Amino acid sequence: MFEEPGDYCRAYGMEYAARQAERLDHAIRILIGESPSRWAPFVHTGYPYHAYLFRLGERTQSWIVYTFDEETKVIRLLRLWGTSRFEKTFSLT
Repeated sequence: MFEEPGDYCRAYGMEYAARQAERLDHAIRILIGESPSRWAPFVHTGYPYHAYLFRLGERTQSWIVYTFDEETKVIRLLRLWGTSRFEKTFSLT
């Protein structure tokens, strides 16, 4: 799920990769984790999938796609999907 962004970041060096990993951790734990229903249904799939647009460095953006069960309060991270990809390539399986 997260291999491609890791490869992308490591290409810029380990310090850069560590900074991006910290930012990604913050986005998942705080921005999504504390308010998962805050983010709209994912534009490419609709409900029950939600997405947060994460900027990876200065030029790359990726959707963090997840589901959230209101009853159990469980967040399931499904995919980190680069916005440069064509819509046809998106898969949640």
